Amino acid sequence: MKNQISQYKNATKDKLSVYGSSMSQFLKDIENLTHQKRLSAMPRGPIGHFIEVPQQKYRETVENILKGFLTSFVVNNDQDRILLMKLKKKYPNLGPIQFITTEFVDQVYDIRNGCVQISEGEGELLIDIMRVSDPVVMNCLIDHKKIERIVIVEDQIMAVYLTQHKQNVPKNLLRVIFTNPFSDYFPAPNYRSYSLRSKPVRFIQVNFKELINAIQRDKVRQEERCLQLQKIAEIQAVEYPDNTDIEYLRKNLNEEKERKIQIEAKIEHLKEKHQILKDIVENRKEELDRYFAESRKSRDEMRKMQIEIEAAQRKLDLMQNEINTKGRQITALKDKEHAFLQRVLDLEGKIANMKTEHRIATIESNNESIEEVELLMKNKMNQVADMKQIHQTFEAVMKRLSELRESRYIFVRKLRQYMTLRVKHKFHQLISLRNYTADIDIDHKEQILKLSVIPQDSEIEGAVSSTKSLSGGERSYSTVAFLISLWNCVDHPFYFLDEYDVFSDEYNRHIMTQLLLNEADRSKDKQFGFLASQEFSNIVAINTITIHKLRDFDRLDN
Repeated sequence: MKNQISQYKNATKDKLSVYGSSMSQFLKDIENLTHQKRLSAMPRGPIGHFIEVPQQKYRETVENILKGFLTSFVVNNDQDRILLMKLKKKYPNLGPIQFITTEFVDQVYDIRNGCVQISEGEGELLIDIMRVSDPVVMNCLIDHKKIERIVIVEDQIMAVYLTQHKQNVPKNLLRVIFTNPFSDYFPAPNYRSYSLRSKPVRFIQVNFKELINAIQRDKVRQEERCLQLQKIAEIQAVEYPDNTDIEYLRKNLNEEKERKIQIEAKIEHLKEKHQILKDIVENRKEELDRYFAESRKSRDEMRKMQIEIEAAQRKLDLMQNEINTKGRQITALKDKEHAFLQRVLDLEGKIANMKTEHRIATIESNNESIEEVELLMKNKMNQVADMKQIHQTFEAVMKRLSELRESRYIFVRKLRQYMTLRVKHKFHQLISLRNYTADIDIDHKEQILKLSVIPQDSEIEGAVSSTKSLSGGERSYSTVAFLISLWNCVDHPFYFLDEYDVFSDEYNRHIMTQLLLNEADRSKDKQFGFLASQEFSNIVAINTITIHKLRDFDRLDN
């Protein structure tokens, strides 16, 4: 302890002396070797010298996780490692030092795809609570300590929640560290936990005055303990008569006390485990109750929207029939108009080319009178007037049809917008039941549908942003939610869905099945068929639900 106190007093002047009184000289020799180009690159070390933890409450936890790694050095190749090991022999008082060989990279690794994805409030990533001043050291910590996959929590219930059940384990999680008492939790399917021994901070941003005082206080306590042990030894050295029975009873009493303590600890552990399971069940129950309440609340609204859609569809069908009838009438009028216009053009050409003298000579040669010619001319003029009237009627009909076409286009566009909003509303409603964030983009012009579903880690940089990156259960739930949204916009007597749960876990399968059954219960005038490769052990057949199960496949039949 005297050596430690002396070392820490020197560390107030030289921070490197906390790693050993000769550490500063050791680093100077390394710099000289680097300047002499005997080393391929300047080694980084000790590693703890490059690490800072801004929040004081995490410093002890970080140091106990990294342990002896803090005194290690990082070298660029094996030749550098061998040279430093030889140099280290000149400084025996430095203690054991590990030399880690890794190729130096000047940029920190991109860990967005391999980082643990947790929601706000669930804990802190070890890599986030540390500040590392050198990219080589940071990459070494990522390679050897997996600091981007370790989560620090201050709540034991949260530590158990994140690791005990597979469906709750965040993506890429390696382990969870509980700060007080210092414990290590490993996630399912290999769930286990260990209590670890925590040592006070020695290297990371140490307050040397407080550390020296703590060591001195510990020294006083140990001296007092030694005196007490000496007194006890002196008392035990005195021989008393019939001491054997007393010692035997005392030994039995101590054993019973230890057994009682073990039983009480086991009872407390079971109580904590029971409370954790109870909280999880209550959370799941509240989530289902909230969904059923929202489903009942939106039922009337959806029925009203269905009635409006049906009325709009009937109106659309009537307009379509009217447009078809008018179209046939326009076609007939076009043919008739064309024939009449052709006759008018022929007559006008004949009249324009006819010369008065030639017509009079013809009349005289044919013995026709002026009255007959005037009558013939009047009839032709009446025919021209009729053709003009028909032409005007045709233009009026075309104008009306153009107006109908424009109004139909506006109606169809509004109906398409309405259907799009309805699909989005229903899809967001179903996705929000799982606390997911979703976006649906329907491009009618390009005929492209884009879906984006983000689970509970939507605040994490580089979080999941497409259905291709989701887990099997998350993707299945998103697909079923989208199908139900589409079903609400169409009206058919039969709906079938095949093997919707084949890639899903048990929890997502239960939620999806309840969604589909609720959708079927809302539309009792329609028939729904759901095919699944697994059993529905939690569903009971009633008057509105029928379960058909195929017999097990027997290979002997083949």
